[in-house]
Amino acid sequence: MIDQARMEGSWQLEQWAAEGRVWPAPECHGRFMLRDGVVVFHATRPAATGPGTYARYAYGYYRFEGNAWSYGYHHDTILRESS
Repeated sequence: MIDQARMEGSWQLEQWAAEGRVWPAPECHGRFMLRDGVVVFHATRPAATGPGTYARYAYGYYRFEGNAWSYGYHHDTILRESS
């Protein structure tokens, strides 16, 4: 059985791999959170080329069933913000 109490909480992003490179913290930052059946993800990083920042905001729901758990985003937005 999965220990739901150990899974629920908030985690800090340590790195973000995209577009052929890896941004370590603190160049990128973000959070992944599980609480009361709701999953929330937020992260930002510098653009790979040119000025600006990429940001991702997502939320949805998760559930535990026996030895498995699953989640899905019902809203997921990726933005390139200019500086």
